[in-house]
Amino acid sequence: MLPIDIVIPVRGAAAAARRCIDSVLAARSQRPREIVVVDDASNDAEIRRYLRELARDQRITLLEQDETRGYAAAVNRAIALHDDRDVVLLQSDTVVANDWLDRLAYHGEREAKVGAVAPFCNRGAVANYPRLDADNPLPEPPAVAALDRQFARANPQQSVTLPFLAGPCLYVRRDCLAVVGAFDASALDSGWGVETDFCLRATSVGFHHFLAGDVYVGHAGGASYGARAEALATKSDEALAALYPDYPGARSALGLLRIKALPPSRLKSSKRRAACSHCRTTPSP
Repeated sequence: MLPIDIVIPVRGAAAAARRCIDSVLAARSQRPREIVVVDDASNDAEIRRYLRELARDQRITLLEQDETRGYAAAVNRAIALHDDRDVVLLQSDTVVANDWLDRLAYHGEREAKVGAVAPFCNRGAVANYPRLDADNPLPEPPAVAALDRQFARANPQQSVTLPFLAGPCLYVRRDCLAVVGAFDASALDSGWGVETDFCLRATSVGFHHFLAGDVYVGHAGGASYGARAEALATKSDEALAALYPDYPGARSALGLLRIKALPPSRLKSSKRRAACSHCRTTPSP
């Protein structure tokens, strides 16, 4: 069984990056994985020292950029490291827990022509929780783990097919990368929206994408873009609409599909279903 590369681009924000990487290292996984961290020329001595210590101890593979090249260039360098592996793109201000990787991999591998898979998050994702379109606060790591367990119990192996994905955590199939090519920020003028652009290109050549109903990932938000985030999001949406005439319609359809994925009662206790009341289930092979 081939390892899965977990790609984490880092540029500053030392505390958030440490929390992210520590959570990946602590999470259990039956699937072999390699953590590939790309230091995009951080000017933070603390994070550089921390990453180099982990690399020295062979806990991560560290790629260091000689100058800041942006999100797309960072993840593309890591993706090119192994041309036969699926990858997970994980922003450096996320928090993962439990066997999150195994569950994402299940959805990515369960059928042909899967392009990408995204989980539920608290903010900045294709499907936020508990408020769908709000920037919900990041729970403390134990609460992230508890929520993820509840999603896993409530919605085992369930998903919704979406026209495109976005967000801080994205599982990408190598078959899709081989056909669609690298992530491309040239038309967007920043790294914001490159996941959506990739998914739309993949959709145009026959791939489809899943929202995994049984995975939850925490996301602090703002570590990379800060106050520029709103302006970059608007600019990215305008560029995507110009590149893909069907994008505005896909966004409308996305809204309806995400609403169907949430139960009326929300997740108020571990005894209630978390999400994806309209998801489809695929039996394990």
